[in-house]
Amino acid sequence: TFTLGGASAGQFRTLGTWPSGNVKWVKVCGILPSVAAGSTAAVTLQSGGSGNFPTSNLASLSGSTITVNTTGGTCGQAGATCFTVKAAGNFNVIDTVRIGATTVVSSSTEATRGLVMLGPDPTAAFPANVTCGTGAGQSPCSTVYSSANDSNSSCTIEENGPVMAVVKCVGTHKDASGNPYMQFTSRTYFYAGKSYVKTTVVLRNANYVDSTDHVGNTFNTAFKGFQSYELRIAPNISGTLNYTIAADSTACSGGVCTGTLNGTSDTAYIYQAKPADVMHQMQQQTDCGLSCVNDFTTDLGYVAKKNTTTLATSTDGLKSPGAFYADVADSSGVGIMFGVYHGAPYWPKSLELRSGGTAVGIGIWPSENSQATYMPWPEWNITDVFMEFHAANPSSVSSDFLKLQHFLVGRADRSYYNSTNVFLFPMPASTDEQSFYTSMVTKASCSAGALSGGLCASTNPLAG
Repeated sequence: TFTLGGASAGQFRTLGTWPSGNVKWVKVCGILPSVAAGSTAAVTLQSGGSGNFPTSNLASLSGSTITVNTTGGTCGQAGATCFTVKAAGNFNVIDTVRIGATTVVSSSTEATRGLVMLGPDPTAAFPANVTCGTGAGQSPCSTVYSSANDSNSSCTIEENGPVMAVVKCVGTHKDASGNPYMQFTSRTYFYAGKSYVKTTVVLRNANYVDSTDHVGNTFNTAFKGFQSYELRIAPNISGTLNYTIAADSTACSGGVCTGTLNGTSDTAYIYQAKPADVMHQMQQQTDCGLSCVNDFTTDLGYVAKKNTTTLATSTDGLKSPGAFYADVADSSGVGIMFGVYHGAPYWPKSLELRSGGTAVGIGIWPSENSQATYMPWPEWNITDVFMEFHAANPSSVSSDFLKLQHFLVGRADRSYYNSTNVFLFPMPASTDEQSFYTSMVTKASCSAGALSGGLCASTNPLAG
């Protein structure tokens, strides 16, 4: 057993062992009393402790519901922040959120909540049941497949302790008649004292039945088309709502667009397609050039809109939001901040506010894309999204998002890892790495006529 000196709480999970049974890798999570900006804090991992401390766990299972209480206290009363997840069927990511006496997200059985995909007609003959379009062998991708329609989805508490909890859920996207279209795995991370979560969404197209699929050209082994794939959630808010959408630094007011949404028809969104710099790098550094880039989308740049009014845009793709987040709240500050980990580099992505702001969508594969997306077989696609639930307006939505995107990671000095022989080769000193890569730039003989990518890229800090 372990303890963690210098932390007010600690949590430990063995990830791997040596043949002797001794611990090889251990995941350590801790709460530090304070870490000043731009500085470090030291903690000491020691054996001989009593394990997790304090001994209370954040998550618990009762019947078909997992409850995560990140603050302690009684759910529904002042000072308590509580989440619930459906553990047995009809998974909708997070079913309820309560902060004190405020219900930020209400329970729902709607198929418009959860992981939602617009895909092809399941009754069409192959290949039209995996292909989007209006031509021969295609079907319109307008059928709603939702995790909330799967009565057999299941969730378990994968990690639990006083610092964090992880809820793992698996299931199938199904239409209203129960027809399946690809599977999902999600892991939602909850943190002590916090009202925010990280959800890792895994879209899976990897089914295989040897007796029928070994010949190929089957539903299971097909590349599967869809028009959009979103995480959808509905804040329990109404009236005139205030929204915030992050744009590039030259847009709106300091790169932040704000406004109000009214009624049930107002919408606002940001859609990030190909950034120009990433597109050029992919063209130069892959063996298939522009065709690889266009597999995802032919759209360029980004656009943020309220209804039909453009709030911010970069049609040439030369500008992108530095942080990809949005927020919606009522007049009391009750609402949700939501975003995607490095949204621009992981294009295409979108953030959606529909129905006057009462319906939130995180476009893992956005509906605004001018072409359908095709999921290769066998493949998993993994995306990290963030949501912060609040009962009052955050002091800085931007800072809260950046805390999620740029999280703190602890590490020992490289000499310790080298002394354990856990890696095949020793870790070099940072000065040696710097010297090596700088010498590579010199040997590359970058010139005005050289390709502007890789070592010769103008954005490479080592290029001088």
